[in-house]
Amino acid sequence: MPTPFQRHHSRWRHDQTVMTGIQLPHNRLAPDSVAEQYRLNRHVTTVVKRCWYETTRIKCIELEDPEGWTLPPFAPGAHIDVVLTDILVRQYSLCGDPADKHVYRIAVQREDDGRGGSALVHETLHRGTRVSVSMPRNLFALADSASRHIFIAGGIGITPFLSMIPELLRRGVLFHIHACNRSATGLPFANSLTELACNGLATLHYTDSSNPNRLDLYKRLQHQEDGEHVYFCGPGVMLDHFLKASEHWTEGTVHYERFGRAPSEGPAYSINLARTGITIEVESGEPMSTALKRHGITIRTSCEAGICGMCKTNYLGGEPDHRDHCLSTEDKARILTPCVSGSKSAVLTLDL
Repeated sequence: MPTPFQRHHSRWRHDQTVMTGIQLPHNRLAPDSVAEQYRLNRHVTTVVKRCWYETTRIKCIELEDPEGWTLPPFAPGAHIDVVLTDILVRQYSLCGDPADKHVYRIAVQREDDGRGGSALVHETLHRGTRVSVSMPRNLFALADSASRHIFIAGGIGITPFLSMIPELLRRGVLFHIHACNRSATGLPFANSLTELACNGLATLHYTDSSNPNRLDLYKRLQHQEDGEHVYFCGPGVMLDHFLKASEHWTEGTVHYERFGRAPSEGPAYSINLARTGITIEVESGEPMSTALKRHGITIRTSCEAGICGMCKTNYLGGEPDHRDHCLSTEDKARILTPCVSGSKSAVLTLDL
């Protein structure tokens, strides 16, 4: 008799087999029932085992199989999609030890001026709540070729590194984490980070304190040692500085994960809808999905960060500015994600 993990794994493999070779319709070309079934087939049911507040704004939640069996495994740096409502899905890094096969742990910072996902997590997920989540996916994996890993985290951006650290300790691989926060009182996972700092494996940086020691990214990343890889997760402004400070590093040794929605940058452009002949003007800095919705064109969106792929749409002409984290190079030749994509050409033609 198969274990629940084998059942999860077999079901996932079956879904992949069923979809292989089938051209999955995108958005309005796909019946809602098909799109919904495809989405749900990739998820498994969990239940909240326990939850607690790491800080006044950060809620930690542990999920387990309803029957207490093992969950599908995950690698350090992986995340899961958490289905909060029929139309609201959010992605959260798994911040537990990958060696624990019975629990998925996430940490969610409440953003009162956000898009509603974090508020729902804080208000509706309690012990015993059933939650549908995706199989773990990894877009922020450890580089196997690295001999030393440098982690830089801004605030809640610490979460993906919390699954990497236990694995590196077991392997005996060198690492150092720079944890940046406004103050010591609001530092997430302060006890674990303080212990690492005491052992020379972490440096804690604060900005709003009587003795600030802000991390100087340009100084820290000025020189790269052989075999050294650097990773970043944190706010957008800090990410911009990180990318600039590390632009001279060897290609393939700089890794980062962006918070939330990628910025909608670039000049204005036009969208032609091939099936209706409608032309829509997209303003400078405006998300493509917003412009489409403004003209009554329904685009199924979820993460709004180019991660989940729910809004994938075929394009027929023009050159998209791809900013997603879910499409392969082959996919990008015919598909874009309106939630984050822009256009490098003056006109973009969509198969809508």
